[in-house]
Amino acid sequence: MDGAISFCGTGAEKAIAESCRVAKAAAILAVSNRAWMIPVWLSESINKLGSIIPAVYEMMNNGFWHKEQYSENERLVSGYIGTLKAFLPEELRTVIGRNGMKVVELRAVGSLANLSADVLPKILSDDHLLHEFADLCEEYDMAVDPGGPGTKQRAGLLAVAQS
Repeated sequence: MDGAISFCGTGAEKAIAESCRVAKAAAILAVSNRAWMIPVWLSESINKLGSIIPAVYEMMNNGFWHKEQYSENERLVSGYIGTLKAFLPEELRTVIGRNGMKVVELRAVGSLANLSADVLPKILSDDHLLHEFADLCEEYDMAVDPGGPGTKQRAGLLAVAQS
């Protein structure tokens, strides 16, 4: 759900431009959602380093992260070697618009999946509850919090755009 576009780092806007150009009539784009990445970076910063490091502010203000950005970054996310650009919903809408497409749907997907760890196993063990939960998630993501944080593991924004 994060999508390859976000892992283009500083080239993410160029990747969106190229996606819009190639798609011509319609495109579905998935990117990392800054609304979720900020708390992830903040938690990791405090848990691993005992302080709020500059990368947290960089993510909040610009949505960028890469290992070489600050000396502490390599210890922040072990094993992650790429760069990242996380978007805010309106930021993504603007970038897509600058590239000749109109966003017809833009939302975070899976926000209700951030329930406490003891709830999700109960949902997954009951087919009726799972289907009801999936329907509720769809309604929540569309109507209640369309620009919400997405899920913990997949912090995505999903945009459907047309020319």
